[in-house]
Amino acid sequence: MLPLKTLVINTVVGLTLSLAFTYGVLRSLGPAAAMLTLIVSLLILRPLVWRALGAGWRGAKSRALASVQGSFYSYQGVQVGVVEDTDHCRWVSTEAIRKITGSSLSDPLLARLYPSGWQLFGKQGYLRDEALLAHLAAATDANAIGFKVWVQRNIAKPAQTVRRRLGVQDAR
Repeated sequence: MLPLKTLVINTVVGLTLSLAFTYGVLRSLGPAAAMLTLIVSLLILRPLVWRALGAGWRGAKSRALASVQGSFYSYQGVQVGVVEDTDHCRWVSTEAIRKITGSSLSDPLLARLYPSGWQLFGKQGYLRDEALLAHLAAATDANAIGFKVWVQRNIAKPAQTVRRRLGVQDAR
C-alpha cells in the first residue's frame, strides 16, 4: 500500500498529463476525439483516483478516532468505560458494571470488597479487570454471565497478553 502523499502526487500528475494530452488532441483532432481521449484516460486513472480517495478517507477516519483508540468498549449497546494504567491493567467503570449487571453495589462497598481492585479515576470508580472477573464469578444471572465472558475475551485476556509480552508482573 502506497503512502497517502505518494498516491496524491501520482493522482495529480496522472490527471494533469491526461488533461494536457486531451488538450493536445482537442487542438489537433477536434472536440469529438478529445472527448473520447478524456473518457479513456479517466477510465485508466480511475483505480488510482479511487485508491487516493480511499486512503484519504482511512487517514481522516483514523485521525478522528485516535482519541478513543483502544479505550472505547460497548456491551449490548451500553458504553463501557475502560482505562488502562501504566502497568497495562485495565479498569472498568463501576457505573457501566451496574448498568449491565443490574447490581446495586456502591463504590464504597466495592472498595471494601476489592481493596486492591477498586480505584477512583477522576470522579468515577473503576474495578480492575481481574477484580471484576472475581466479582462476576459468583453471578447466576444470564446477563451477568454473558458480561463476564465478554470481559474475559475483550478486556482481561488482551490485557494479560500485553502484560505477559512486556514482562509486567501481575500485582495479585
